[in-house]
This record gives sequence, structure tokens and C-alpha cells, in this order.
Amino acid sequence: MKRAETLDRRTACPPGEDSRASETTTMSDLRKQLSSGSGWREQITWAASRTRAVVLNEGLGPCLRRIANKLARALRGQGRLTPYETKDRNLQYRRWRERRRLTGEDLCGLREEVARLASRPAFVFAMPLASARMDWITAAIESFRTQVYPHWELRICGDERDSRALRRTIEQIAGADERITFTQCASGETTRRRAWSLLAESSGAFIGLIGQHDELAPEALLAVAKRVDACPGLELVYSDHDVIAPDGEYVDPFFKPDWSPDLLLSMDYLSPFCLFRREALLEAKDWDASIGGHGLHGLFLRFTDEPRRVGHLPLVLCHARAGRAEGGPADDRSDLQQTEGAAAVTEALRRRGESGAASSLGPGPLHVTFEVAGSPLVSIIIPTRDRADLLERCIGSIERYTGKVRYEVIVVDNGSTEARTLRYLDAIAGRHRVIRRPGPFNYSAINNEGVAQAAGEFLLFLNNDTEALSPRWLSAMVAQAQRSGVGAVGAKLLYPDGRIQHAGVVLGLCGVAGHAFRYCRPGSLHDHGLSDSMRNCSAVTAACMLIPKALFEKLGGFNPRLKVEYNDVDLCLRIRRQGYRIVFAPDAALYHHENATRRGGRSPEDEALMRELWGDLLVEGDPYYNPNLTLVREDWSLHV
Repeated sequence: MKRAETLDRRTACPPGEDSRASETTTMSDLRKQLSSGSGWREQITWAASRTRAVVLNEGLGPCLRRIANKLARALRGQGRLTPYETKDRNLQYRRWRERRRLTGEDLCGLREEVARLASRPAFVFAMPLASARMDWITAAIESFRTQVYPHWELRICGDERDSRALRRTIEQIAGADERITFTQCASGETTRRRAWSLLAESSGAFIGLIGQHDELAPEALLAVAKRVDACPGLELVYSDHDVIAPDGEYVDPFFKPDWSPDLLLSMDYLSPFCLFRREALLEAKDWDASIGGHGLHGLFLRFTDEPRRVGHLPLVLCHARAGRAEGGPADDRSDLQQTEGAAAVTEALRRRGESGAASSLGPGPLHVTFEVAGSPLVSIIIPTRDRADLLERCIGSIERYTGKVRYEVIVVDNGSTEARTLRYLDAIAGRHRVIRRPGPFNYSAINNEGVAQAAGEFLLFLNNDTEALSPRWLSAMVAQAQRSGVGAVGAKLLYPDGRIQHAGVVLGLCGVAGHAFRYCRPGSLHDHGLSDSMRNCSAVTAACMLIPKALFEKLGGFNPRLKVEYNDVDLCLRIRRQGYRIVFAPDAALYHHENATRRGGRSPEDEALMRELWGDLLVEGDPYYNPNLTLVREDWSLHV
């Protein structure tokens, strides 16, 4: 079931905030790649290590083809010679901001745009105070008064804890601008509940909370107004944000995905700048039940219990401060907020009839788990050719860590010739099924043949160069696949040194598609916990992918025209076209000794076919990948 509908985010952006520009590369750019960023020694070390691994696993010829392919992609602006540029996220962001800084002339042009809007909705914000710092709160209020869009109201709610000096200052500001009002809470009433009462009583078309120390970009409300003007049915809108450091620098940008209902279960990624259509919120069932106990996270979850039209503005429209009282960044949440969030998610799952629960393991995303219903059979399909050492390790890890889920293993042998491999296949034939399928390599056809022999309710496509790491790896995937509306589930794949190899697939990255967070360490602060969060993706790799057998057969299986690459991406896109979600399950963790058995390079034929089949989606961009992020690296870094 789709709980909300995402809207096209590719609307016109204000000057200085345009969508990702063309990322083309010249020979001079290539020369700079090895001399810039994190240091030439580190990059050469990486290149030598990677070359050695490919030569050992695949041979010299495939290695040379890979190098030629990487060079060609770099020249086309679809990749980098090495995965490194600058690793300093805030340095990247400083460059990003410099390239998009609004000038006085830009702001004048934006003010002229207001008159051209077909509708000019009123936005009403409430600002609950709690131990407010005067200079920061006055800066937050001033950010409203400098908005290029004039149709707004700000209702500030204080209580008896506020100092006289603060009350006097706010009252003076309110006296100078009729759009600002200051209200003292009644005895025993919290500022948060009072704020929502004022919003509900207002006449604004859209309403929302704003943190007492948060500041809006001057173009923030105009950007929302333009989006609402273009999408009249919008019910919820949110934007990207950054953080104001103690020294006043803007750091730690959170470039968010479009609407991702499963990510919202892992974290409140919609805050701090988010607006509800007032009418829709007041009509939502028990909308105010979360305000007292579960905060904004609970309200977002309750509001999206029903399908909603959700819009995302991929613009940094809000500057938050560390230690915010409400809806802070994912890596700066208090213990109380984490506890509230976990309780809100658990309650939301109960309301929705899902057998799951959330818990807080400290700063970062919530840990959301689901339980397997019944005892479904899972058919694990493993294509293989030679390299018995890899297959032994793979099957050994399955047998060691898969005690709580019923499964069968189907090994599809694509013409092994090594004596050790043939002996191993004969040895396991007594407890697992072995299908002999000699002939040219065709990943799609090999797996489709395995499915024809499968008896399971669920299909797990698994590479022979993977290795399960924990007892929950398969049960976590099956429990996700049993949820309503989920069409396919992917796992977190790690290189043997612990770096991420796959945490979801991104359309358009390094060509047709690439892996999210490749070469990053799990839990990196700059990704705001996304690599460790249950979330929605456009696709996941079939190196470890679970799908209901009935859905796989309904879709006709893998496309045999895609013999080597992108067959999993094509399948996931067909799943999404049927209205199902693709879910990345971080609890399912495996090592992936990537491409250890398939000798050869990339497939230009498969890439050309994918552009023919899905060119419109590649042009539109991945809804779960922010357009301010680069398309030439897989490390979630910025487009600068």
C-alpha cells in the first residue's frame, strides 16, 4: 500500500539554486583528478590495490578492459578515475554554497516573481520557546522579515520561564510587524501544544512549526509558494537543510530523498522545515494525538497513515542549529527525541497492522525490526561457475546462519570445469539441488531457469561470492518482503575490509545506475545515517535480492536480453511500475567479494538496451537521490 504520493521535484528553481548542471569532463579535468582531493598517495594506493585484485580474480585482459572502460566513462563525465576527491564534506559544501550564492539582483528578481504567481497562499508558522537564547531567536525572527515572499504569519509562544528581557524584545519586534504575534501560555500548558492550537485556529493555507533558533533562507517561502502554485493538491511539503555551527559556518547539509515512507520509519527526515496543508491536517484522524507525547515524528507518521500528496523541494531552505528543541538533524537528536521517535514508530506500525517495532540504539537512525509471519519457504538461487572456494564459503555461511527460516538452495552451474568445483557440486547434491546449465553466460536466463525449479514462496537471488554475516540476515529480508506493498528487498553488502559495496542502487549514477555509498564506511556522519537506515530505493542489486515468487512470475522474470548487467535494475523498475516499493534492509548484512567469478568487463549492449527501455526515468532522475549530489561518484558526495 502506498501511504503517500511523491510529486515531481524537478520544478523551476530560484536563481543560484538550479538543478544539477551537466557534469562533463575534459582531459585537463582528468589530470586534476589524481592531484586533487585526499592526496595522490592514497589514490595511487587504491588504484594499485584494485588493479591487483582484478588481475588475480579475473585476469589481465579483463583488467585492461576495465581500465579502458573507466577512462572512457571519466571522459564522458560519468565517473572518476578513483573514488576519491575531497573527503571533507563541509569543504565540499562550502564550494557548493559559493557557486549558488544569491546576489542582491537575484533577490530583486525573486520579489518580482511573487506578483506573477497564480495563487499566493498564506503560510502560518508557530515558534514554541524553550530556554531561548536571545540573539539566536532574534536572528530566527529576522529571517522571516527578510523573506522575499510577504504572505506569512509567525506566532511565537512563550511561558513563565522566559526572561523579561526576552519578552520585551519579542514584543517590540511584534509591535513593528503585524505579521508577528507573541502569546504567553496558560499555566500548565506546554508551548508546543499551545503552538499547535494557534496553528489550528489560524486561517493559513499551510501551517508548520519552526525551531526557535532556526533560520530560513530568504527565498524559502517563495520556493514553497511556487511549488504549491504548480501543484495545487499538495498536502505536505519539506525541504533540505543544513546546520549553523557555533562559529557561524553553514555545515552538515542534509540533501534528502523525495517521499520515502520506509525512511520515515527510521528517522524524522522531514524536519526542520515542513508545512502541512491546514485543511488536510485538521481532517486527519486524531492528528493532535501525537503532539503531547511523540512530537513531530509522530505527527508525520499519523498524517501519512493515509495516502498523501507529498512534495520535496531539493533546496537548502532552512538553517538549523545543533541542539534544536524539535526535529533536529538525525545525528544531533536528544535521548528524549529518540525515545519519542521509537515510540511513535512502534505505535504507527501497530495502527497499520504491521508486526514491527522500533528501538533507539543511540544517535542516528532508529532500529526498526519486523517478525516473519508463519514459516514460508525461501528458494535461494545461486548461479556459479568454478571457484569452489567461493561457493563453499557462501553455502557454508547460509547453513551456519539460516536456522530460523525454511529454505532450499538451488545452485545453477554455468559450465564449471575445475575438478575441485565438480567434486564440491557432487558432494552437496545430497542436501541441495544442483542444476547443470552449460553455455554462454546469461545472468537473466540462468536465474530464470533456477526459478523454474524453485518451490519457495519467496525467491532469494544470491551471488556465489557473498557471505552471510549474522543469524538475522535472511529473516530480516523475509519479514520485509511480507509487508504490504513491498515488492523487493535488498541487503547491505560490504567489502571484506568493511567498507560498503552496496546500500541500494541509484539511477543515473556513473551512467545507467550505480551503488549507493560505495567505498564509504558504515555509519559515516555525512550520510545522516542513510546507509544504516531502512529506506526506499529505486532498485537493489540481485547479488542479494528477495522477491515474492508470484510477483516475479507475474512480471515474466529477468529480461534475458540483459545478459550481464542491469537485469536487476530493470526488474526493480518493473516492480515499481506495478506500484510496489523497493526496500533496503540494513539488518541483512553480507560480505561481497565483488565479481570474483565472472571474468570480463562492462556490457555496452546492456547499457544501450537500458537507455532504450528506461531512458525517460534516467533523464528524470532518481527520486531517492537528491539532485544536488554528484552523478560521477558513488560516495554520496556533493555536486560541486
